[in-house]
Amino acid sequence: MRLFLSVLAAVLFMSAGASALTLEEAVNLAIKNNDSIQQQRQVLEAQKSVKKSARAAFLPTAGVGYGYSETATYDSTKTSTTPNPITGVPPSYSGGSKESSFAINLGYNLFNGLADWNRYKTASTQVDMQQYQYEGNKQDIILTTKSSYISYLNARSQLNVAKETLSLLEAQKKIAEVSYNVGQFSRADVLQVDTQLASTQLDLLNAQIAMKLAKQQLERYIGRVIGADEDVAEVQVAGSYPVPSMDTLQQMLEDNRSEMRYAKSAYQAADYVKKGSISGFLPKLNAGLTFGWNGDDFDTLGGRENSYDGTRVLSFTATWNLFQGGYDYYTHQSNAYNLNASAFAVSDLRKTLRLQLSDAYEYYFSAREMVTAAKVAVAAAQESYRVTESLYENSEATTTDLLNASVALSNALNSLASANYTIITSVAQIERAVETPLLGLNIDDPDKEQAAK
Repeated sequence: MRLFLSVLAAVLFMSAGASALTLEEAVNLAIKNNDSIQQQRQVLEAQKSVKKSARAAFLPTAGVGYGYSETATYDSTKTSTTPNPITGVPPSYSGGSKESSFAINLGYNLFNGLADWNRYKTASTQVDMQQYQYEGNKQDIILTTKSSYISYLNARSQLNVAKETLSLLEAQKKIAEVSYNVGQFSRADVLQVDTQLASTQLDLLNAQIAMKLAKQQLERYIGRVIGADEDVAEVQVAGSYPVPSMDTLQQMLEDNRSEMRYAKSAYQAADYVKKGSISGFLPKLNAGLTFGWNGDDFDTLGGRENSYDGTRVLSFTATWNLFQGGYDYYTHQSNAYNLNASAFAVSDLRKTLRLQLSDAYEYYFSAREMVTAAKVAVAAAQESYRVTESLYENSEATTTDLLNASVALSNALNSLASANYTIITSVAQIERAVETPLLGLNIDDPDKEQAAK
């Protein structure tokens, strides 16, 4: 039984050393090092700038202008030593003038059919949409990292069981060979052990390959290599997790799920676009104010001798489109159809996400039942092996009986480990469905860190 105590120690969840990579650290590294998340964050910042640019429609406009001209006139009927620069004919200089002007222009849109307001609200909603898309992408990375981490732990536990089973069979082979040499067992008993030993060696090789692949996948998500001497901490499995009722989870999904909030924001944006298209039927009113200065040379503020020195113009303009070939009507109608389509998209997404949540919810309770059944199976397999081993030592059980008992125990241990990991995976899937932490991990928020800097 010493062997099986070591097997249990290998596959049941033991606390790792202080230097081990934890699930919490793996998730934080994945968020920090994922290029897709960084890309989404930059797109989010770009959309925030679009919102700020839309706000400019509510502010006055200002501009300045400067002009300078110099004119020289020639009389071709008179002779001069200075040739005409165009014809080459030596004309006589008749006169000239210099003039400069400088103006400050101020403008303000008094009413634009609410188009600017709805355009700003649309841009604001699109910021929310991009925020939800960014959050959804981050939650996908979190779930993928958790799943990859759990897959690695599961592969490692399968490898540990394969190693311990191989050690067990090697010990049994020595006993069988000794028994064969003294005439207690036949050559067939030794061959049976050899056959099972070869099969277990193949299982060990497959488990090593599976663990290597799982490690590479985990390294891919966390963005760094896991050192040869670096441990990966086990995840403590609780008997049960604080999983709320389905009604509560559905409300969490409605309130927190990024995809759901994105679809609702898209509907709201379509509504603002529809309202904005009404501006085509409404008048526009603008106000302007211009201050101008004129001069006889480069200095516009010096004034002119024979004309006015400056101007001040206050203007109001009102326009109203009466007919544009039906453009405004059909644009508004198109936006109304788009709004209806957005409403159906929200409804369809709600049904899809609730189905995903229901699947994860049932998966969790199935996993709990699997753990309960697996624990019973391990206890039964342990007792069966203990009895069979005792009978085998007293020559009351065959080699086949002992091999069957050891295989049954190995399978039971693997099933228990897989069932425990299935519970964690199912809880992680529920967390993703409702975007609410249930495992109690402390996930770093890079947005808060960036804001703090």
